[in-house]
Amino acid sequence: MKLKRFTNEELGDTNNVCGLDFDGTLTVGGYPEVGKPQPYAKLFVERLRKVFKVILYTCRTAPVLLKRRKITLDQAITEIEEWLEKHDIEIDGICPMPKPLFDRYIGDEAFNDMMACKMFRIPVSDAQKEEDA
Repeated sequence: MKLKRFTNEELGDTNNVCGLDFDGTLTVGGYPEVGKPQPYAKLFVERLRKVFKVILYTCRTAPVLLKRRKITLDQAITEIEEWLEKHDIEIDGICPMPKPLFDRYIGDEAFNDMMACKMFRIPVSDAQKEEDA
């Protein structure tokens, strides 16, 4: 799965866009390893995409972290694309650093699996089934 890359300027009006964090929001665990998906990840993103264009944002694309890991931006994005494909999660694109200015942004600082299940009426049992798969 190749992600469309956006810059802040290309995003333009973000009224119908939702920025989505990667580590700790879609994944369990975090940087530098890529963890397994959160129990709700696939269903949550599917339902979110019915309302918004979902653009992934991640610090994995920050120049200082790329340098520390000795990888390129292309390699970091490929790592994310492969993870999304492996877990059959489709998003609309990615906006590398610097952090975009989204009207709506979902990150792990204020988000958890129970909140995701409640927001999109995902039965907790369905999220659990996905985690067990």
